[in-house]
Amino acid sequence: MAHISHMNNPSTDDIDKPGGWLFRVRTPPDLARTFYVYELDQSVAIVRLKEKLRLSPNETIEAVAQANIHSLTGLGMKPGDVLQHG
Repeated sequence: MAHISHMNNPSTDDIDKPGGWLFRVRTPPDLARTFYVYELDQSVAIVRLKEKLRLSPNETIEAVAQANIHSLTGLGMKPGDVLQHG
């Protein structure tokens, strides 16, 4: 897993660095859910999200933005965690 050392307890210098992703999962016809994934590598983050959700073939995943370490640790997340937003 690609991550900055000590991401569970980041230093002040590391908190604004990217640490993961914010994804939107769309389920037809009109359901959209948003998830944080604490994984810097986008392809690995998508795999973690798929493992957690076990998506059906008609659902889609869209990367919304990178999330910084401060945001992720502020939600109580640790590297590898997946958390639904809201």
